[in-house]
Amino acid sequence: MLFLGGGVVDPSSNPTPFPDSVFANVIDEEAGTGEPDENGNGLYKVSHADGPEGWTEPELRYAGKDPSNYVTFNGENWRIIGLVNVKTTSGIQQRIKIIRADSIGNYSWDYKTNGKGSSASEYGSNDWTDSQLMEMLNGIYYNSQSGNCYQGSTSAKICNFTQSSSGVKGLNATAQGMIASDIIWNLGGTESYTNASNGLVTHWYGYERGTTVLSGRPTEWQASNTAKASAETTSTKVIDSSLFRSIALPYPSDYGYATSGGSTGRAACLAKELYSWRSDYIDCGNNDWLKPASGYMWTLSPNSSYSRYVFLVTSVGYVDNPYARNSRGVWPALYLSPSVSISGDHQGTAEDPYTLETE
Repeated sequence: MLFLGGGVVDPSSNPTPFPDSVFANVIDEEAGTGEPDENGNGLYKVSHADGPEGWTEPELRYAGKDPSNYVTFNGENWRIIGLVNVKTTSGIQQRIKIIRADSIGNYSWDYKTNGKGSSASEYGSNDWTDSQLMEMLNGIYYNSQSGNCYQGSTSAKICNFTQSSSGVKGLNATAQGMIASDIIWNLGGTESYTNASNGLVTHWYGYERGTTVLSGRPTEWQASNTAKASAETTSTKVIDSSLFRSIALPYPSDYGYATSGGSTGRAACLAKELYSWRSDYIDCGNNDWLKPASGYMWTLSPNSSYSRYVFLVTSVGYVDNPYARNSRGVWPALYLSPSVSISGDHQGTAEDPYTLETE
């Protein structure tokens, strides 16, 4: 799969999955090329020259309050996070990462009671590989079924993601076929994140891809983990591993890199810890399309010193970590197959989203 290399490449000789019209205006702040719109929205080149070993290739990420990054997926609007580095079964590659434009609702990240699976308390577990939310997204949501879900209680509710549902529908067969099946999600976390020496977006990018986790916890998650994980949860639904595709959540760094900064400026926001994106730095979140309009947005990353805390993005715009059992907003995120590209016949707005093409 394409790597962008040290500079923005010529799409005619090294094509990307993006339309040429979009790729031609990539904003490279270091080189001083490309221009965002008047509100700072655009597709930005993100350098990782000082990133963790093996993860230093630059990426393309959408940033701003409302960039034109909408795409039709599953018959509904999703949004393109960017062309990002990701570990696969064939090594680190670059894939298109997308996220649902709207939340599918509020759910507990996990609310298993003490002694069930990886849970060591009554507050749920922050081990994604056996979390109830992992099972829901890759079970009844992926398969468009109804079944158990958890919303701030140890007692299961029945959630309906069938295609006949009047509410949120699960994935259809076309969408299922576009999801990459070789992704290895990194599960690294941190306990220190509240100042500029440990909480910048660049720090988060390293934490997520690192191996700092609670003792005994896995540092990666992929399809082969699923059968074991589902058997350890309290749900009665067992995921069919033959149908499994990798659906998870955004990382804190996905959120951090998505700001254009507003009056504060993108550079100043990226030089401020995400925990403090409030008060004098509130414009960082206010000009970030991934900030939830209300409520909270779960991320994939755990607090590495405790078994029960998970990081999320607040509606104010800063990153914090409550109990996994809390019922908070869920925006499914996934990587597209390398055979999928973005059609250039649309504007990428909510009203005229891009479409996806398969080779």
